[in-house]
Amino acid sequence: MSTKTNTKYWLGAASALAVAISLASAGAATAQVASSTLRGAVSDNGQAEPGARVTATEIATGFTARATVNAQGNYVLAGLRPGTYRIQVTTDDGRTTSEDVVLAVGQSAVLDLDVPATAVAVAPGATDLGDVVVTGRRLIEVKTSEVATNVSTEQINNLPQNSRNFLNFAALAPGVTVSDNPERKVFSSGALSANNTNVFIDGQSLKNNVTQGGLAGQDSSRGNPFPQAAIQEFRVSTQNHKAEYEQAGAAVITAVTRSGTNDFQGELFGYYQDKGLTSPDYFDERNGAPQPEYERQQYGGWVGGPILRDRLHYFLSYEANNQDRATRVDLNDAIPQAIRDQYEGNFVVPFRSELYFGKLSWTPADNHTVDLSVTRRDETDVRGFGGGTTRDRAEDITVQTTSANLRWSWSGGSFLNEASIDYLDASWAPSAVSGARSVKTDNGDLQVGARTFTQDKGQTGLTLRNDFTFLSLGDHLVKIGGKVAFIEYEAVQFEFFNPEYTYANGDYTFAGDPIRARVGLGDPLSSGDNTQIGLYIQDDWDVTDKLQLNLGLRWDYESNMLNNDFVTPAALAAAVRAWANNRDINWEEYISDGNNRDSFTGAFQPRIGFSYDVYDDASLVVFGGAGRYYDRVLYDYAQVEYAKSNYRVYEVQFNGATPWSDAYYDKDALLALVTGGAGGAEAYMLSNDVKLPYSDQFSLGVRKTLGQFNTALTYSHINSYDGFSWVLANRYADGSFRDANNNLPWGQAPAGYSNIIVSESKDESSYDALFLTIDKPYTRDSGWGMNFAWTFADAEEYGARGPYALDEPDAAAWGWHPAEAAERHRIVFSAIKDMAWGITGSTLITLGTGQRYEQVRDNVGGGVTFLPGGGEPEKFDFIIPDAFAFRQVDFRFSKDFGLPNQQQISVILDVINAFNFKNYGYETWVGGFIPRPGNVNANFGEPSRLTGPTRSFQIGLRYSF
Repeated sequence: MSTKTNTKYWLGAASALAVAISLASAGAATAQVASSTLRGAVSDNGQAEPGARVTATEIATGFTARATVNAQGNYVLAGLRPGTYRIQVTTDDGRTTSEDVVLAVGQSAVLDLDVPATAVAVAPGATDLGDVVVTGRRLIEVKTSEVATNVSTEQINNLPQNSRNFLNFAALAPGVTVSDNPERKVFSSGALSANNTNVFIDGQSLKNNVTQGGLAGQDSSRGNPFPQAAIQEFRVSTQNHKAEYEQAGAAVITAVTRSGTNDFQGELFGYYQDKGLTSPDYFDERNGAPQPEYERQQYGGWVGGPILRDRLHYFLSYEANNQDRATRVDLNDAIPQAIRDQYEGNFVVPFRSELYFGKLSWTPADNHTVDLSVTRRDETDVRGFGGGTTRDRAEDITVQTTSANLRWSWSGGSFLNEASIDYLDASWAPSAVSGARSVKTDNGDLQVGARTFTQDKGQTGLTLRNDFTFLSLGDHLVKIGGKVAFIEYEAVQFEFFNPEYTYANGDYTFAGDPIRARVGLGDPLSSGDNTQIGLYIQDDWDVTDKLQLNLGLRWDYESNMLNNDFVTPAALAAAVRAWANNRDINWEEYISDGNNRDSFTGAFQPRIGFSYDVYDDASLVVFGGAGRYYDRVLYDYAQVEYAKSNYRVYEVQFNGATPWSDAYYDKDALLALVTGGAGGAEAYMLSNDVKLPYSDQFSLGVRKTLGQFNTALTYSHINSYDGFSWVLANRYADGSFRDANNNLPWGQAPAGYSNIIVSESKDESSYDALFLTIDKPYTRDSGWGMNFAWTFADAEEYGARGPYALDEPDAAAWGWHPAEAAERHRIVFSAIKDMAWGITGSTLITLGTGQRYEQVRDNVGGGVTFLPGGGEPEKFDFIIPDAFAFRQVDFRFSKDFGLPNQQQISVILDVINAFNFKNYGYETWVGGFIPRPGNVNANFGEPSRLTGPTRSFQIGLRYSF
């Protein structure tokens, strides 16, 4: 793998050289996180018009921004909210011209205007404003090095989906995958996990600093992170994000919320689905199980309008998602029928979600905007049982987030200043729903009683951010900015707070004596204060009319990312120092005295990009870029270290030396037994030098305009480094990780401890892909639009997939293997069409070769070996024979009925997976189990579940005014 290592260094060297050039040329750049930039030239028959005045007026709100054409005939309007604008030019001698344009979020668009020598006749369909001729068109950003996809209001409102989660449409971008796990709605890209992504809404980072998922609140959530009705549009940046983007080694989503307008408007909506509108699950039918109960109601509305026309507007939205779905408890056939009758069945459990959003938009004067928004999310989901786990062992996952965002944008002609104050409070708290005694059989085929695991983890932060753009530096558009965030973390997890009693296999009545018990004791609450600082400089430099360079540098710092003042307990430090089994580890690197964990100060991230307009008419553009992107390590890992040191899980085996007594059903009596020396503890130890994960990225592509179509072909390369994982440090007495029978060294730890688990930062990934995109934006004039994205990828991983890599001694033992997060081929096609009889139809087609899955090999000498990415899903026909493992075709049809006074009722029908394709999922220990020679796994290579929905219909009704 030396080529990957070499790539790592030359990418870093190339990026560093780019920054040196950038600083030497005194430049930096802009690509507004929550706004847009419009720049161009003003001329009269090819002659520059210096001194002309350019005015941008947002048609819906009356917001106005102004700029003056410089000596070279150029102008810049920065900090514009995405929307439809009337751009008007007035020369010194009073001649004017104007054009209506649509600006998308994050766009840096070009609009050149030619001022006629005399008034021009009004074109058919144009608006005549005296001397001003107004026509309209959507601006397309082509002179950018960023690999990005804009998702419009029309796509969000009209494409089919059945969950009202705007993140679903991130799949329209090449290289991006949205999870098909209904209990974990996240997105990922570049063979990296969802943890490496970030989402900005109105410029506010919603990064999850504590738990998994990338986005605050999305760890193990089936809910929506934000009300879709409040999202105006968003941008998916797959690669080459500019320097203002932070804490993301993979894709970034930038969304902008809706604002009130000068017209009083609103909408009420409702969507309904139940089991009668969904096809049965294939595996339920095969196993003779009845179709489980299911009902979902999604409803809400929004209202917006003026408080002071052209000056002060409001927008409010609310969305609810109520689901009642059944989970089946289906016990092993070997369990007696009387026991099965007691526990089996379909159990309906609730999911409830409410989303609130409010926004005030104030324009105190031209070139000034002030926005204040507040968001609230409340969610609860009962789940975590099924199969051999009974209903009373369920958990209730509660998610709560509150965010506020105050932004002030001020354009002074030669500069733009954007200041913001953000607040974010997010918590994720799974808890037991039952207090019954927790009991299970030794092999786990029957688990009854209270859940043994309870958590409550969250973050609260205040962020101050300021971005300053120089608009009068000639060919350089310079942007510098910084942020400081003050974040408090609080996390607690109780393992076996409810004691768990294990019985011999076959004792399904739990009438005998337990053979083992586990119970936890201590105070696992971990908290910490962290200060995050981010600084950047960025330059969009128009070297010539054809060539633009994007040059930037970012630096990030965190004062206390991983609880730096933690002190390793003296007993644990003494135990590992004296332990002879594992001498491969330098234990001093893991023993913290509260002063030897330094914050990382080297997170410098150079980024370079270019675009070359071959014919200087935006019809053919070559672009590319390279850069470094640091992410972060989750606070949850520090919390685990703290909790394991302050909250011990004790396990006691009941045998001749320690006989069972019914008194131990009392938690206090059991604790007295185990703390008296009959049990051992598990310890987690973080390295004192945990590395920050990062990725080095490179891309090269070409954009070509073909009439109404915008096409692009892009090569994408991403290498990621220093991924975090936990590994088992236990060793047998001879220092080996496996014994003669290939068994792992569980329990082979220093005296007083059952297991020692340590961190390492050695996981890597390599991703190479080709992206082909074809886009024709929907417009009312044309009545249709389409988007096509094809990803052809080759991806590998080094080390384990995920933070817990306990089945091998280190990343090297896992080695390089196929990545499970990336498909070889993935095609996403969407289209919207205005049809006859006032019907709007749309489709979303998703095809993929399927994600690889983990296999496990039963070794001849004993034990097993896990093979990440070893299994490849079966392919089926879709136009091309045996080509796709995943096939889904969705449709939406809506019909509008006009009412008096500009009111309207719309009837909506969504058809999801219209052809009821069976998209299979594979389990490691079922279809992925490779038996030793001479044995047979009849299920080898066979699926055991469905991924994605069965054919389902959803009906909706919308009233707008």
